[in-house]
Amino acid sequence: MKNKLRHILAAYNADVPNLFTAEGFAHLATVALTASDRFVSDQLVTELEQHQERLRAANHRLREFAANASLAEREARAVLASIPQVGVITADVILAELGDWRRFGSQTEVASYAGLPR
Repeated sequence: MKNKLRHILAAYNADVPNLFTAEGFAHLATVALTASDRFVSDQLVTELEQHQERLRAANHRLREFAANASLAEREARAVLASIPQVGVITADVILAELGDWRRFGSQTEVASYAGLPR
C-alpha cells in the first residue's frame, strides 16, 4: 500500500519523505490528482489505516498475553530482555518456538532444537 501510494505521488512529482505522518497525509490531500488516482489513493490510505488498527489491536493483545504469562515465562522474558538487541518481538518469537525453555539442559540443546550449527 505504501509503495503504491508513493508510486502514484511520484507520477505527479509530489512524493515526500514524511508521507506516512500527519503532515504527509495533509500533503497528499492537497496534491491535484486525477479522479481515478484520488479514488485509488483514498482507498489505499483507508486500507493502510485499517491494517494499522489491526496491528495495534494485535500488539495490545500480545502485551496482555505476556502480562498474564506464568512466572517462568515472565522470568524468561526478563532474561531475554536483558540481552542487547533482543526486543519484545524477538522474545515473543523465541518463547513461542521453544515453549517451556526449562526442558533444555544447555544452550547447545536449544541451538540444536532451532536447527542452528553448534
